[in-house]
Amino acid sequence: MNDTFFAASLTSLPGRYARALFNLAQREDFIHQVKEELLSFGKMINDYDLSHKILTNPTLHRTQKIQFLDTITQGVGFSKISQSFLRTLANAQRFKYYPQILKSYEMLIDNQENVKSVTVHAAHPLTASLKQQLGKILQKIFPGKLIVNYATNSTLLGGIAVQFGNRFIDASFANQLKGVASAMKGED
Repeated sequence: MNDTFFAASLTSLPGRYARALFNLAQREDFIHQVKEELLSFGKMINDYDLSHKILTNPTLHRTQKIQFLDTITQGVGFSKISQSFLRTLANAQRFKYYPQILKSYEMLIDNQENVKSVTVHAAHPLTASLKQQLGKILQKIFPGKLIVNYATNSTLLGGIAVQFGNRFIDASFANQLKGVASAMKGED
């Protein structure tokens, strides 16, 4: 991940919330437990549209949202850190930023553990053998822990494109054809 991109994402409002939560969870040695609880909570509010509507509704009083949260989080046994954090979001009316806060929190964990994540875009699903070969090549380029995600993008025509943070390596046929077209037109 690009260091400038990472630093900039942490200065945003969701980034500041994520950093505060990360620091607290780190101090209590609950980083991964909090992450799992936040992921679980995110799934709950995505699966139940009513939950999302309650938490993001600006006309509902904060105390009603906090009571709703307490019922959910205590029922599933969330840590005090996660419960307190979710109450803080409800009190500050910041639940619309929850997905970005969670993403920033995960980025902080990955950064601390030197985990790199890349996404390989291909025109068609890649075979297991090709994924394995590609994984070995990417591991040489990105040493350390590497998470490789695969996505299908039919606009590529063929070939692959690799995304790492805000960098993009485009080795697709579509990009090669654009290069040929530009060369034929005399463009650089």
